[in-house]
Amino acid sequence: IQGFVIFVKNGKVGQNAKIRVVQVGNRFATAEIVDGATSTSSSTTATEQTTS
Repeated sequence: IQGFVIFVKNGKVGQNAKIRVVQVGNRFATAEIVDGATSTSSSTTATEQTTS
């Protein structure tokens, strides 16, 4: 869904990882990292990704 935000616990900008969604609300969801975390950026702790 376009504009839907997922906050990933301990996620970092540029990081690719398999996640598990643990809670879904009306405007956002929360998730945790499950496997395969790779980082391609600095240690910033927030990111935004849009889907189309």
